[in-house]
Amino acid sequence: MDMCYEEHRLQTFHEWPTNAPVDPFRIAKAGFFSTSRGSEVECFACHLKLSNWSYGDCVMARHIALSPTCPFVMSPSTSGNIPTLSSAQVPPGELYRVSAALRLATFDNWPIPLIVTPERLANAGFYYLKEGDNTKCAFCKGVVRAWEPGDDPDLEHVRHFPNCQFVINVIAPRLTNADGSNNSVTSRNVKDSFANITLVGDQQNFHELGVQSHKGPKSLNFVTVESRLRSFETWSDDLIQTPEVLAQAGFYYEGFNDQVRCFHCDGGLRHWDPHDDPWTEHARWFPNCSFVKLVKGQEFVTACANPEGPTPKQSPRLRRSN
Repeated sequence: MDMCYEEHRLQTFHEWPTNAPVDPFRIAKAGFFSTSRGSEVECFACHLKLSNWSYGDCVMARHIALSPTCPFVMSPSTSGNIPTLSSAQVPPGELYRVSAALRLATFDNWPIPLIVTPERLANAGFYYLKEGDNTKCAFCKGVVRAWEPGDDPDLEHVRHFPNCQFVINVIAPRLTNADGSNNSVTSRNVKDSFANITLVGDQQNFHELGVQSHKGPKSLNFVTVESRLRSFETWSDDLIQTPEVLAQAGFYYEGFNDQVRCFHCDGGLRHWDPHDDPWTEHARWFPNCSFVKLVKGQEFVTACANPEGPTPKQSPRLRRSN
């Protein structure tokens, strides 16, 4: 495959760990493809190789720092790179394994957001089949439908498909690890592991269990990826941050300069630098945003915190737009 195509680069991540610190969508967007040697990736233009990822890593920032003369770094538009027009155009199947954001993009026109939210379904491994309320796991291919009030996508996934690798490797550990016990859960003892869960009544204990309180979005006109993408019609092509990545990270364009706002928490950002990653900056400046927590997880939000840095209002490059 020709790795100048962003979509081809993304397809190389089919064996990338689902709980890896960095999203393959961001890695491919920054010019890299997987070499299938552990966590190693390689730039299609300068052949720089990177590995040893940590939560909160900004892929483009590492690319710029280590290979500033890379043709892609210097000018993505003239480097031969062919970007994916929209992550929502990726066909259903293997690619939904790599990113909760890609799964979330399928939930435009989801009919029952008040019963179960698209964010929770995507975080539980499901994408929307565009028929009724049918959802499908990107990993075990199991289909769940007829969602009812009170249904928890994580628990429904475990109940119907306990041998799913996503259940075993991702869902079970995050539901059972409140006591700091070992993450290793086999298909034979997934159900037994839930005996470790203790019912609690205060908000702090729920937070420690990884259960996030959910508040509705502030801007109902921009709840789908497609609606947010449409707001970027006049977005400058000179910016590294593309409409696709910004929309996936929850932002819509406010129509002037480089100012964007989160549809969910209403947090605004502007003055983007080339190395700024939308997901990272969203989590850093608005750590209480439920959308970021649901899609990326509390561990990602915590890793993006910058307690020694300036506050958003003091930052010379990123600050609240209101």
